[in-house]
Amino acid sequence: MCGRYALNSELFEVQQAFKVDEQPQWAARYNITPTQPAFIVHRQSQERTGQLVRWGFVPSWAKDPAAMSLIINARSETLEEKPSFRAAYKHRRCLVPATGFYEWQRSGKTKTPYWVPPAGGGLIAFAGIWETWSDAAGTEMDTMAILTTEANATLAAIHHRQPVVIHPDQFDAWLGIDPVSPSELKEMTRPAPDDFFAPVRVGERINKAIHDDADLQKPLSTEDIAKADAAVQEQFSLF
Repeated sequence: MCGRYALNSELFEVQQAFKVDEQPQWAARYNITPTQPAFIVHRQSQERTGQLVRWGFVPSWAKDPAAMSLIINARSETLEEKPSFRAAYKHRRCLVPATGFYEWQRSGKTKTPYWVPPAGGGLIAFAGIWETWSDAAGTEMDTMAILTTEANATLAAIHHRQPVVIHPDQFDAWLGIDPVSPSELKEMTRPAPDDFFAPVRVGERINKAIHDDADLQKPLSTEDIAKADAAVQEQFSLF
């Protein structure tokens, strides 16, 4: 899955990479968490446009978002089967610009955090779907979810799911600007190649949403990893 990610590029870099001229103001973020504003690129009148939306998908037919479980990810394999996602997948696909994501490796009660950037660095695009929800008074809220697929060989040891990554050559096809068949869409949601991501173990500061700085992505040294593992072992030896 993808429960935290980062977009810490400068605004002009996002504009150039995604070819969007007009977009809302965006400050570099190192720890984007569910329910927070997230920057997406979607289709508007056959053109790309940027927008800030809530990370946490709400189907248009939902009566009360507060009564629903928070939907931050959607399984790409079953999008056409799920009433919550079917219409958005067909008509409102989006790109979620990112510089990487965070994942936690679980072992019993222990969760070990990793920062997962692309091996070559720079910006990438997660596949997403978005929707506009409105209440009885007509107040609207735009929301999105990041699509996931099976983990590739590199990430499988950390988690069994990973975000879907869309190649730049496929941006317009994914957004629906260029014509695309259902089978071609499915092909785009395959796992990224095994050498695409380069995960590194990081410190536990990422566990708290209030932290949002570059140090979150700093790899732990061999010595720090040994200390962290020893602390975990000591903790569980007390029970």
